[in-house]
Amino acid sequence: MESSLSPTKTGTCLAVLMLNCTSVVLATDQQEITTPPPARPQQDAEHISLEGESLQAAASTFTTKCAVCHEEDGNAAGAKMNLADRVWHHGGTLEQIAETIRDGVADTKMKPQKDNLSSEQIADLAKYVRLLAQRMHDKTAQPERQDAAALTSRVTAQLPPAEGGDVKRRGNYIDEHIFGKMKADSIPHAGLSTDTEFLRRIHLDLWGRPPEPTNVREFVADTDPEKRNKLIDRLLGLDFMEKPGHDDYKGPWLVDGRFVSKWAYFFGDLFRNGPQGSAAEFHTYIKLFVKYNIPYDYVVRDMLTTTALTGNVNGAAGFLIRNEVDGLRCADVMHEDTCDEIAVNATKTFLGVDLECISCHDGAGHLEKINLWLTKRKRVEFWRQASFFGNLRIIRPSLANQEFTLLDGPPLRPESIWQGKIANYAFSAEPTPTGGTGYRMEAPSVLRIPRDRNADVYPEFILTKERPNERINPRVEFARMITSHPQFAKATVNLFWSKLMTVGIVDPPFGWDLDRQDPENPPPAPWTVQPSHPELLDALARDFQKHNYDLRHLLRTICRSNAYQLSSRLDKDYKPDVDRYYARKLVRRLSAEEIYDAIVMATGVTGNGVGYIMDTGSPPGDAELKRFLDFFGQSNRITKQAESKGSIIQASLMMNSDLIKRKVLAATEGSRVRGLLNRQPPASNREVVEELFLATLSRFPTEQESATSVRHIEHYRGQGVEDLQWALINKLEFIVNY
Repeated sequence: MESSLSPTKTGTCLAVLMLNCTSVVLATDQQEITTPPPARPQQDAEHISLEGESLQAAASTFTTKCAVCHEEDGNAAGAKMNLADRVWHHGGTLEQIAETIRDGVADTKMKPQKDNLSSEQIADLAKYVRLLAQRMHDKTAQPERQDAAALTSRVTAQLPPAEGGDVKRRGNYIDEHIFGKMKADSIPHAGLSTDTEFLRRIHLDLWGRPPEPTNVREFVADTDPEKRNKLIDRLLGLDFMEKPGHDDYKGPWLVDGRFVSKWAYFFGDLFRNGPQGSAAEFHTYIKLFVKYNIPYDYVVRDMLTTTALTGNVNGAAGFLIRNEVDGLRCADVMHEDTCDEIAVNATKTFLGVDLECISCHDGAGHLEKINLWLTKRKRVEFWRQASFFGNLRIIRPSLANQEFTLLDGPPLRPESIWQGKIANYAFSAEPTPTGGTGYRMEAPSVLRIPRDRNADVYPEFILTKERPNERINPRVEFARMITSHPQFAKATVNLFWSKLMTVGIVDPPFGWDLDRQDPENPPPAPWTVQPSHPELLDALARDFQKHNYDLRHLLRTICRSNAYQLSSRLDKDYKPDVDRYYARKLVRRLSAEEIYDAIVMATGVTGNGVGYIMDTGSPPGDAELKRFLDFFGQSNRITKQAESKGSIIQASLMMNSDLIKRKVLAATEGSRVRGLLNRQPPASNREVVEELFLATLSRFPTEQESATSVRHIEHYRGQGVEDLQWALINKLEFIVNY
């Protein structure tokens, strides 16, 4: 379909007259994959020199010839395909990698490239493969505050002027900490957000979608001083006592489905609910605990301790099953590797501490510039954390699909395959008839370097050195230790704070340094205390525990604070250090799913095999939509985490993609543009402009915006209305929550 949306067809393009295009902000955040990471001699014995045109050419070759199997970052899901884990099945020296590229691997998809690439190209490609592995291992979670502050300044510089309210009273104890600290340190802060800003912000944060035009008009006209608090309760489903129905059956499960969809999708990303295991059943389990507001500590214990004859009948098993690691044959489950992955992901997800680095090496000599607490940790401590799951039994009842059985008992191992067929992996003790028990140090790994056979390994909780009661299932004990430790509550409230406030009190939320938390016992220089507000973090955690780990209570508490409701504008008194105080509301770019769902809601047009993305359980849609979401940083829940870095490609997609342009055409059935043009009685041009601003940006146009838009519609009529919505979708404020 040929679109009329083109600057060449509208003379002086409306986008130029009234928009600040997304590329202005997105292009500045682009990070090229062709930029090599700094060398780390202690990890790479061979010095790798690849730069300039050679680096770019190698990157291009890898993208076109290799990425289809190995992924663009080399971090493919299958052990045999993963180039970033440093487990080389055909040799990991530059010479061996070049030989694999040149001659291929028999009976695999790895075909010889000696007839397609020159010797120099093969040598450079081998270097690039090594750089991918190095890049992945040098990649650690980075603080997000600086990027959020820069984005906030860009966005607020382009927003129309607006006057919010003064902060006249404290919303709750959060404000006592936030504003008390600013007052003590003489830090200026922004005023309250306007009604339209707050309305859009809270809808996107709690429901993942902007409000409808009628919502905006009604909220702005409402004079009730408690209207913000009442709206928060309505979006959270905590207004159930006011809803009609039998009194005995009123409860928080009456929450709107949009809330359930938003947070079920969030947890799907957090728990990496992807194609491995019973994704649909796991998604149903997540939706139910979100809908019924089940205490979070119960949910975590349930996921860590459950059993299932098949994941198809027990969604809670999805969390552990998701960590299963295939062996050299797909039929084999690598027991120790699976235990390791559970330890990494459970500790990171529920405690905010990333043990990935010490799963391969001791912290000393590697992490001195990254994490003080981890520098003191040894690899054996990681193995002890993993061994809580030593008697977990995950098997495939069928090889036809991704169905798994999860039970307690002796793990099934492919030991007959290991012994005699894979050199150096003979067990020191004879396996039992069922394959041996526990976490065995001599077991091979398809993910990490070999374990120390002589290490003394037994279940021991890495934070307290507590060992499980011998009469209790070790993973039941592990679940108890995790959820009862204060770090669980702290990490959880900090994670949700980061979702609502853009940046965590501990930043990043999965990069906790446990030796830098106490202002009364500060770390040695040059280290500093990590949390920006340690006392507030403690207060939030205690309140979360006191209210039975109620996630909706936590969301309600944060949203009701004036700190959350501040404007993002602080131009006159702004100084770079104020963002550590939360002196203004930091802006975040919408997630890939939120951007697409906002487009659907603004235009009224679905398509591409899906309605709203967040109503689904996992990344959906046809190839065109999947490409769109992928370029905007959607998680694949296998190797790629969700991220919001920008790129020129994103800006180009917003302006040129048929996926968007189809939705704003008057010829498209059900489009908002079509409805406005066919409205009876006919709407005036000014009414059309106002409706499109409210539907797309959730605010009224300024006088200048209205006049410019009306003139454009008067000149081009139907095409002008299409142009206007396309231009508003390409306005920077559309893809951010400010």
